[in-house]
Amino acid sequence: MNPRQKRFLGFLLITVMPLWLTCFLGLSHASRLLSETAKRKLETLSLNQEALSRQFLSDTQLRIRSFLTESLCRDLKNYLAMPDIAARQKIRAAFGTLRSVMPDIEEISVIDSKMIIRLSSHPARENQRWVDAPIVVRGGSGTDVSISWDDSEVLHFYAFANVRSGQSDVGIFAVKMKPGRYFDLFLNAEKEWGESESQLVLFQTENTVTIIEKSKTGKEGWRRRTLSLRNAGPLITGLTDIGRSRILPDTFNERGEHVFALLLTLPEIAGGWIVSFPRRVIFNALGGMQKTMLAVAAAASGFLILAGLWVLRPAKLPWDPDRKKQEAPGSEPVQDKRTGPLSSTDQQDRAALLAAHDELRKEEESLARVRESLEIQKQDIRQMNSQLDGFVSAAGHDLRPPLRGILSFAQRLKNDYGERLDVQANDFLNEIIGRAVKMDDYVEDLIRLARISQVRNPIKKTAIGPLVEGVISRYAHSIEQSQARLSVAKDLPVMLCDAINITEVFSNLISNAIKFSNRDQTGRLPEIEIKYYEEDQAHHFIVADNGIGIDPREQDQIFGLFKRLQSAGNFGGTGAGLSIVKRIVEEHQGRVWVKSETGKGAEFHFTIPMHPVSQ
Repeated sequence: MNPRQKRFLGFLLITVMPLWLTCFLGLSHASRLLSETAKRKLETLSLNQEALSRQFLSDTQLRIRSFLTESLCRDLKNYLAMPDIAARQKIRAAFGTLRSVMPDIEEISVIDSKMIIRLSSHPARENQRWVDAPIVVRGGSGTDVSISWDDSEVLHFYAFANVRSGQSDVGIFAVKMKPGRYFDLFLNAEKEWGESESQLVLFQTENTVTIIEKSKTGKEGWRRRTLSLRNAGPLITGLTDIGRSRILPDTFNERGEHVFALLLTLPEIAGGWIVSFPRRVIFNALGGMQKTMLAVAAAASGFLILAGLWVLRPAKLPWDPDRKKQEAPGSEPVQDKRTGPLSSTDQQDRAALLAAHDELRKEEESLARVRESLEIQKQDIRQMNSQLDGFVSAAGHDLRPPLRGILSFAQRLKNDYGERLDVQANDFLNEIIGRAVKMDDYVEDLIRLARISQVRNPIKKTAIGPLVEGVISRYAHSIEQSQARLSVAKDLPVMLCDAINITEVFSNLISNAIKFSNRDQTGRLPEIEIKYYEEDQAHHFIVADNGIGIDPREQDQIFGLFKRLQSAGNFGGTGAGLSIVKRIVEEHQGRVWVKSETGKGAEFHFTIPMHPVSQ
């Protein structure tokens, strides 16, 4: 192999081989990145669905517990002991009250200790034996839920509660509901992947399971089928082997398809939830990328080969290795056939250029390492924030049921025994109720703040004018009461945004403007103005008022969580509204700030980029 062929081979090894290696490494990295993205989305979905399930079931139980007041339980006890027409009418009227707040109810029944239906919202069912569903009332709460079906294969959702008078249970209160709302929480939860499949799994016995899934035909949006656990497939049997949830990036469904799956156990209904989708759905985008990268790599390789052939055409270059023979001691000075001899000055310049090139390359490598380190730190911070938001959301949902239980029982205590208590005891009860309501507001704001980064609503073109009009109509009563004058810019844009969260931004800013422009506080009629500008490739919105204003010393603090102005002591609220506004705007890659002076109103500014950078 002659020197020219060696140089050409070295040229290929230095240029073309790294190009193809980079291409294949890039595709491998993209595959891992798509898989990790899908995994993170399923982790977020798991947290959300678990919280929604708990909230739905706890709200159902709380409403029924709140309905069964001590006085109603006494009426039920007396009726079960000695039926009376007047008591029957009174109790059936109470049933109507419960159905008005729970429109999904199909039937309400009162069952005695012998499992006989003594009273029902369907009179034809009275004095018959209860056979609809197994009655299970677990735990100290005195209520429980279950899912069952009748002979017509129609699924129902049941809630049961003990009818308790004093320290004794005198019967069972049974509520039969349409299960559609609960099923829809899961069967319609994941729409991002068009080929996803959602299934609710109920463990009926040790050997059989019932699967509830979307129905392609029929009036209901779902159907059920029963399988032997032995033949149920790895996904369903996997529900029995996990603690709470698990993500399986590479498994098989009942039909043997290669899928990406999430398993979530739901001990509240003795079952679990499975969402799965074919792995090819994740990697569809990778196919086009692969073709493009291979085409670019092939074109670049052809160009580099032609360039190498041209550069290394037969010609003695000034830096030809054969020059070493000429540069031996006592040899002739270095001579190039095209340019003539190289002087010592040329050689010094060339050495200086090579040294400068090496120094520049080292600097670039150092900067690349710094950028890589910063990117890793950013990813770690994002992951920590996501985990923190998930913890806050889960903790908030866990706090809410006991908190609402305290509030419910305090209100029942006041309603049933308030007339027997002295003034000081009633004051204590009012204090408990007020503080429980305040704490519930704090928990609600924490959950809303955590869900901003957890739940990704669709980003789409949204007309801001109708959106703002909808927010203003929501506060029409407050605006009328305060006699506020409101003006809105006519040229509000259509922009790319999360419409749900941007509605929250305008809602918080407009409600604050109404609240802190109170005429009783400022001595003048409230004036609120919504302005809009386009500047620096961004949408710039301003919500201005003529209210009490903000002390410049407090302006850096007001966007913190639960931070309230010292001058806002007479106004209600938790102080989380502006923190929620800041989080939403930053999720849109924008900025938010305030301009104000004490007593001279406030201007809240925020910007949303016209062309957000993909994240």
